Amino acid sequence: MTEHVAADPVVDDVDDFLRRVADHLGEGTDPAEARTQVAAVLTTLSHAVSDGEISDLRSQLPAGFGPLFE
Repeated sequence: MTEHVAADPVVDDVDDFLRRVADHLGEGTDPAEARTQVAAVLTTLSHAVSDGEISDLRSQLPAGFGPLFE
């Protein structure tokens, strides 16, 4: 969710984050496809860790990230 390229982490709004993920995934991947893939990863993560850990993660992100967990 954050990228540590410099001393300070970069936390984007959800649209910037999805554009960055699409760029990392490579040519031909758009933010809509990145959203699908991010949601799949977060759903898998939600099954692997406790509800409390997911709540903690969600509380540290802007509200726009919420739908990615559903």
